[in-house]
Amino acid sequence: MSDSSSTNNNTKIVNPHDPTSYPAKRPSRRVLFPKILYGMLEDAESQGFDDVVSWGKSGRCFKVHDKRRFLRDVLPWYLRLKQYKSFVRQLNLWGFSAIRGSRKVPERG
Repeated sequence: MSDSSSTNNNTKIVNPHDPTSYPAKRPSRRVLFPKILYGMLEDAESQGFDDVVSWGKSGRCFKVHDKRRFLRDVLPWYLRLKQYKSFVRQLNLWGFSAIRGSRKVPERG
C-alpha cells in the first residue's frame, strides 16, 4: 500500500507545450474526478494551456477551446483518458451539464 501522506499538493502538473516540464508523478488514480478536473482548470493558465481549456468568465463553468489539443496534450495527463466521449461520460456521471446554443453563460444559483 502506498502512503497517501506523501502526496505533494503543490506539484506543478504539466506544460503541454514543453514535455520536459512534466513532473515525475501524475495525479493519483484515487483522487476523485471533480478534484482532478478542478486542478486541471486551475493549472491551465499557469501552465500555459488556457487556450485549450479554461474556466468561463463567471468561474462557474469551463470550456474546451481546442478539442484536438485537449485530447492529445491535456486529457491523457490529468485523467488518463484517450477519448473525448469518456471525458463527457465522467462529467455526466458527476452531474455536470452542457450549456449549448448561447454565447452567454447563465448564472445559476
